[in-house]
Amino acid sequence: MAHMDSRPKNFACLKSRWLLCLTLSLWIASTAWGKGVLGDRLVVAVNSMPYSQRQLELYLTIKQSLRPEEIGEQQVVGAFNWSEALTVFSEDMMVLQEAMRLGSFAASDQLLDQYNAALRKKMARGTKLQNTLERLGVDDLAVSRTLDSILRVASYRQNRNRQEMQGTALKKASSNKHKDQDAKWMQELRSRTNMRIFSGAETYREISPTVGGGGGRKN
Repeated sequence: MAHMDSRPKNFACLKSRWLLCLTLSLWIASTAWGKGVLGDRLVVAVNSMPYSQRQLELYLTIKQSLRPEEIGEQQVVGAFNWSEALTVFSEDMMVLQEAMRLGSFAASDQLLDQYNAALRKKMARGTKLQNTLERLGVDDLAVSRTLDSILRVASYRQNRNRQEMQGTALKKASSNKHKDQDAKWMQELRSRTNMRIFSGAETYREISPTVGGGGGRKN
């Protein structure tokens, strides 16, 4: 039975709500925390939709945690890979926007519960992941929404790569070996996408959204 998705289908409406929530959260971060502590900041805009560093770190941290290999106590996002993190996140948001515009795959509650359970197991085996989520001040709803975005992007990439491979001489190649960065659909999407890095965001700065706010992950 098809899963009935109750989330907004209108991308423009979703964008307006997202912008409002993001503006409010950044205002709180800039006014509530003490001087010298960076609560959050805008780092990149994709097709005029701004994204904050908190969104970036949350997305990439959870995405990395879902991989089969252990991430151990390694930091997922930092000064050592900030440029790469900006690129990966920006392109994933580009794909996410396209997937949502076309009304592509939406994760079922059952699938989200499955990945949530896997994430909790990873948290139980190491403190780095748990500490990162607590520093970012996320709750279960934020984690579920991020998981949904990650699964949408992965599904859209897989489907588009499969479609392109079926129409080329690469039919016998493994889909795991096909790099969508080189795929025609990805090149075309990138060519009509506007991306902008906000001033100062070229350099990594540690953020602490929950400092002084009594925030933290709610279980």
